[in-house]
Amino acid sequence: MNCSSFSKDLLESEIFGHTAGFFAGAITETKGLFEEANGGTIFLDEIGEMDISLQTRLLRVLETGQFMKIGSTYSNTCRCPSYSSNKSRFGTRNS
Repeated sequence: MNCSSFSKDLLESEIFGHTAGFFAGAITETKGLFEEANGGTIFLDEIGEMDISLQTRLLRVLETGQFMKIGSTYSNTCRCPSYSSNKSRFGTRNS
């Protein structure tokens, strides 16, 4: 998944999924990348373009294997190796 191709909110939904009714147009619960890839492999391209709050949330998933869908009150488990790439050096982007 190319992280630079999505807005912050859409990227968060694509990666973590969301519950039904959490935002306008969310008619059904949607699985995110981590839930879909459970047992498989994830590749995230351009993670340096990702909002820092999403990078922090992503790190938490990689460390614990736990994530929450947007609007959820319970944790899901993800057991999948993940790989990422970035063109620019971390820590050099202006926030």
